[in-house]
Amino acid sequence: MVENKNIKKLQHNLEKAISARNNCTISKQRTLSQWCQLVDDLKAKILKKSNHPALKSFEV
Repeated sequence: MVENKNIKKLQHNLEKAISARNNCTISKQRTLSQWCQLVDDLKAKILKKSNHPALKSFEV
């Protein structure tokens, strides 16, 4: 299991990444689509490796 400190850091970084993605203009979203996919992949990997409840609430 991932340490709680690391969970909080991952949670914070994921929130920032999701927020940045959601606030992109449409033209920027096109150029960032690959990066956005990486954010989704990262979320999936984190959720697979941890059953920590703090991570279950993320909506991407």
